Parts: sequence; structure tokens; C-alpha cells
Amino acid sequence: MAGIVIALPKRIYVSACLICCVYAFNMTNKFATLNLKKTLIGFYSMQYCVSLCAGFLEHLSTHNYYSRGFMGVTQYRRYALTGGIGSGKSTVARMFRDLGAVIIDADAISRELMDPGQEVLARTVNLFGESVLNADGTLNRARLAERIFAHDAERKKLNAIVHPKVRARASEIVDDAVNSPNFSGIIIDDIPLLVETQRAAEFDAVIAVQTDLPIRLERLSKYRNMSYAEAQARISAQATDQQRADIARWVITNNGSREDTQAQVQKVWNELRAEV
Repeated sequence: MAGIVIALPKRIYVSACLICCVYAFNMTNKFATLNLKKTLIGFYSMQYCVSLCAGFLEHLSTHNYYSRGFMGVTQYRRYALTGGIGSGKSTVARMFRDLGAVIIDADAISRELMDPGQEVLARTVNLFGESVLNADGTLNRARLAERIFAHDAERKKLNAIVHPKVRARASEIVDDAVNSPNFSGIIIDDIPLLVETQRAAEFDAVIAVQTDLPIRLERLSKYRNMSYAEAQARISAQATDQQRADIARWVITNNGSREDTQAQVQKVWNELRAEV
């Protein structure tokens, strides 16, 4: 059964606490008409209730909860995983998935939304024209990439079409995850453009994957058949490693062997598990 994620802005929690304070003040005034002993008892009782309420609301504001019926509640943590093109972020995401994390892959969702017949593809064609389509009606991703990475304005327009739909699909994945009997309590959103979309504050913490530039260029040339000039242009169009590191609690360096990267992922995973 679908549930509701409790994720209200902190200002709402603060407002609720202020309302409680006003209520306590009014109750104290009522107790003031009684004798001193009863007044003190009433005052400290109200003070305790307000403190208890404030603490509970603060706990809600710093944790994610998912309601599954009248009494069924699942607590979870949600993190963002980010890294530039060619950094090996997808490999790191698979490692976290193997350890038990629920991975929300923004790139995979975006590709799904661009399938023939999807609203997002239709709106993309309306924006860029049929030149971004192959003869069979599927999206020519390379042609679209050439256009958006060369023009910031067009890239922003495309993001405005795609990103809201990606978030909606991600919410559906969260619904499915928390209803799973084997849910680990950890959800990791794989978001390449986390810095660019300014979404870091939506998550409990950020994990960044970094790889030295020569290695990234080599990977893009070898596995994606890009020229070095094209690969460099794609990298330059994204946020820098320093910008990602600035918003991250953990930075995984993916320059060495798979075993070395796996060891770093395991260390981060142990810390994530300790927070749930």
C-alpha cells in the first residue's frame, strides 16, 4: 500500500513549537487564578510538554519516516551519490546496491522517460525538433547531447522538462522500497548533476566519487567512443570535483583497483548503517 513520506520544511516544525508555546502561556494564565502551589505545578507541566513536543518535532525534522498504515512506520536515511562523467560513479552505485542499498538512478530514469511514446520525449522533440530523433522514432542521444552541452540555455530548458518527472518516478521507487520486507533503511540517489541542480540540501548527506582527469578521459574514449576533445568538453560542462567535494561528507577516490574502491565503499557503508 502506498504511504506518505513526512518531509516538511523546518519552518513548519518551528511554527508548531511556537503554537505550543502560546498554548502553554494561555494555560499558565489560567493557573494563575489558582493558588501558588497549583500555579507552579501547572507551569512546569506545560513547560515539560512544550520541551517534549519541541524535541519530538526536531527529531522528525532530521529523520525521514514513511507511514505504512495506522501504526506501521519505517525510518530510513536518504543519501545522494554524485560524480562527474567518467568518474566510475555507476560502478560505485552498483557496489552500494550489492551491499543492500536501494539505488535510485537518475540517468536510468531519464533514459526510461525518453522511450518512444513517453511525454518527456514528445516535449523534447517539440523543443529541439525532429532532428534529435533516429529514423525509427527513438531518441538520438548523441545528437541531443551535442546540442545541450554546447548551449547552456537549451540544457536548462531540457532539465526543466526532465528533472520534475525524474523526481516523481524516484518517489514511486521510494514507495516500493520501504514496503519491501528486506529494506535496509538506506536509499541512495545516483545524481550526476547534484551540484548543478542545487539539490544537496534534500538529502541526509552526499557521497562524491572522484577520479583523476587523465583516467576519466581514457575511460570516455575507450568505453563511450568519444574523442579527447569531446570528452573534455563534456567534463568541462559539469561541476568541478572541488564543487562536489564541498557538498560531500564522503569522497570516494576511484583511481586505483576495484578492490581499493570496494574497500572505500565498504567503509562508507558501515557508517551509513550506523546512522539508520
